Amino acid sequence: MNLIVGDTLLFGSAAILLILLNAIFVGSEFSLIRLRYSHFNPDLLDKLRKTKRFAKILDRVDEALQFLRLGISLSTLVLGVVLVPLVSSLLTYLGIDTGGVWAGFVYVACLVVAIGLNYVLGESVPRGVALQHPVGMLHASYWLIWLLRTLTFPFMKLFGWFSRQSLRMFHLDPHADLNKLDLETQILSMDEDSSIPAFTQRVFKNVISMRELVVHDVMLPRNQIQFFDIFDGNEFNLELSKKAGHTRYPLCEGDMDNCLGIVHIKDVYRSEMEVQRLEFKKLARPVIVVGPDDSLELVLEQLLDKRLHMALVRDEFGGTVGVVTMENIVEQLVGNIQDEFDSEAEQIEEVQEDVFIVDGLTPIHDVEEILNIEIDEDEVSTLGGLLTSELGKIPDAGQKVRLQNLEIEAMEVDEKRVLSARVRVLHNTDD
Repeated sequence: MNLIVGDTLLFGSAAILLILLNAIFVGSEFSLIRLRYSHFNPDLLDKLRKTKRFAKILDRVDEALQFLRLGISLSTLVLGVVLVPLVSSLLTYLGIDTGGVWAGFVYVACLVVAIGLNYVLGESVPRGVALQHPVGMLHASYWLIWLLRTLTFPFMKLFGWFSRQSLRMFHLDPHADLNKLDLETQILSMDEDSSIPAFTQRVFKNVISMRELVVHDVMLPRNQIQFFDIFDGNEFNLELSKKAGHTRYPLCEGDMDNCLGIVHIKDVYRSEMEVQRLEFKKLARPVIVVGPDDSLELVLEQLLDKRLHMALVRDEFGGTVGVVTMENIVEQLVGNIQDEFDSEAEQIEEVQEDVFIVDGLTPIHDVEEILNIEIDEDEVSTLGGLLTSELGKIPDAGQKVRLQNLEIEAMEVDEKRVLSARVRVLHNTDD
């Protein structure tokens, strides 16, 4: 009996020690990420770097994180191994047959308890402590990090080599490893860091979420494009520009499917020739063509590389479906951009609970985000286009449509599009 009690205490102490080790490894990992990548306090980093031992870790965080994650994996695996004899000793101590039915329930119960303890005490708590007190955590765990690195350094070299070879077998880039710094971890660190301005946090998150957007999500639809038609004459086109108030216009022959380039209004007024004698074809700048399903990131890169502000969007049949501008893309990062000539009206305004007045040109993905809903629609990109598509025509003012859990009512309409709509979110099918 004493031997059984001794085994239970031994394996129980080992399990507690492994959970404690896992907690220290997790806390060390998050404290390093917090200090090196997410904490906007250069004075603190400089102060820590004056200590030689911390300088080595902070300047080689990626390497330290690899060792810590190996430590987390090892402690978790060994904890699983220790649980088996621990539960066996416990069953024997309680007089339960290790081969009986009740033994299976006890094994499962112990496993659930161990997983819960490891998650709470070995993961969640140390992560919270590290994010709030990263310096203290680093001071407390430095020697353990050093010991772990010393013991596992040869193995890490071997594991690293096997990892690179495995990636090459699948024709993957062994250097494109982002698990050294998880982007979700950065966002979590930002959320809990009051020293980081809210605007900076929002832009950072928008950069990450923009990777999921395509041109179709932000483009200006074809029927909303103001363009210069060379058959209309210069004076007519300039009068159009005065009413529209834009600076760039596609130059077309008849319609948007025959676009010759982009005319910048400054080039027109800089010319010393009379308006009637101007040749817009010579003033037109080149235009790039993109697809509606092209990545917004890649299109932004193309525009920056070619120093252009507008791209033509064409479908697989060669028809022009819209345009996308630099401003459309940048607004996904920093929010709506308005200058002194723009209206100050919000695109989405909540007038009462679950009722919104929405501009017809508001992108559908913005409606989804702000109203916290999902709209199953891939054919159109704006709310006005969605309403027109559902009805099969440009609606009359006051005309309504029911779409999933939304009731959309056209408020202001002109001959070309829906200017604004009232959107009501329905919370049950009886509304």
